[in-house]
Amino acid sequence: MQASGSIGKIIALVASPDVKVSVLSRSSSEATFDSDVSVRKTDFSEADLESALRGQDAVISAVCATGFVDQKNFIYASIRAGVKRFILSEFSSNTFSDAVIQLVPLFEQKRVVLDYLKSKESEGLAWSGIATALLFDWGLTTGFLGYDITSQTANQYFYVASVETSQKEILGALEEATSSKWTVTDTSTDSEISEAVKTLGIGDFSGAFMLVRDTSYANTPGLRANYVKDEKLANGLLGLMKQSVKDSVIQVVDKL
Repeated sequence: MQASGSIGKIIALVASPDVKVSVLSRSSSEATFDSDVSVRKTDFSEADLESALRGQDAVISAVCATGFVDQKNFIYASIRAGVKRFILSEFSSNTFSDAVIQLVPLFEQKRVVLDYLKSKESEGLAWSGIATALLFDWGLTTGFLGYDITSQTANQYFYVASVETSQKEILGALEEATSSKWTVTDTSTDSEISEAVKTLGIGDFSGAFMLVRDTSYANTPGLRANYVKDEKLANGLLGLMKQSVKDSVIQVVDKL
């Protein structure tokens, strides 16, 4: 229930091949779900809820704060429909903590629903409540945890590097990956730049690509081309991992 909300979206039951997921969606809702999810529109009346829940083994409630008390209706309908287990919309702080209730009086409604659910145990409905504390991934993504990642990465120039290498290291990796000795032509920065400028000067735009390549290969002072040593890498901030030159070369060779 409320599968399109903040909590419902991160409940990963769809990824399990052993679970057939059905979603109860309000008749007026325009939310969409994966094609392998069965969607049952409902007006959430007592009779329609009972009909919608019949044949279900378990119900997971992911309602937001405005729907805590409404769970009583879901519980009653679940019992009438023969549902075996009801999982409450907890997924947050410890509802059994008096200190939590004192800080967030709204959560008293959760206790009321819990007490109601306990009173129905004798009618054959098992229940579960899952306290997660603050939802970590979701909290970081939305800023709920107090960390504004978006502003941290806004209006900045980032330096990233998947490898720190040299032409000789690349050559060695290529020779190993292709099991062959390559022909090497020695050259110099001045020669390569001169050739690139000459090529571009006659209208051959490939000279521009040669110059771009020279921004990393040349030994011209001030290029600051080794971002690992010359700049501050943002790999960590952006969640990017360094890669192995050898592994990267093998992957490319295998695709050719």
